[in-house]
Amino acid sequence: MSRQSILAASLLCAALAGCVSTPSGAASDPPAGAHWVASWGSAQLVPEGQNELPAAQWRDASLRQVVRVSLGGSRLRVRLSNAFGTAPLMIDAGSVALATAPGKADVDAASVRPLRFGGAAAVTIPAGAEYVSDPVELAHEAGADLAISLHFTDAPARQTGAVSLSIFPYSWPAPHKSRPRLSGRP
Repeated sequence: MSRQSILAASLLCAALAGCVSTPSGAASDPPAGAHWVASWGSAQLVPEGQNELPAAQWRDASLRQVVRVSLGGSRLRVRLSNAFGTAPLMIDAGSVALATAPGKADVDAASVRPLRFGGAAAVTIPAGAEYVSDPVELAHEAGADLAISLHFTDAPARQTGAVSLSIFPYSWPAPHKSRPRLSGRP
């Protein structure tokens, strides 16, 4: 994995802790006997030195992380983490979509769904905390690649990250627009 990939992987893992799914037809609070199940996740750590993304690359930038989920379903939630943060982490907007091909940043435009947190597009996650998105209706198969895009207005005071070979990070400077295609990206 290149240094750039490690840096970018640490970037989104500062926010993305995992995806959880429920079977088809499940409600926000699953019925008795049903529950949310983790479908992707990574161990959290504090990235050091060369593995930290420079603050300038966070400012008014969006980041897309492609993750391969182990379970399918019709609904999902995204857990965002500021576990090792020393100050609140502000996320201006977010979305989730089906990637057009394994490990690729481009998404199926018809599948783009906004992320909401208590009904709001933006969320501020306190230092040491994690937040889970509201349920998102998005049918996906086991083994599907989901693209999670987040817009940051500024760099976190301290990054929460992870390094994993299953992470495919992509970033671009611009307001969050849930761009289906990232030109010049794999």
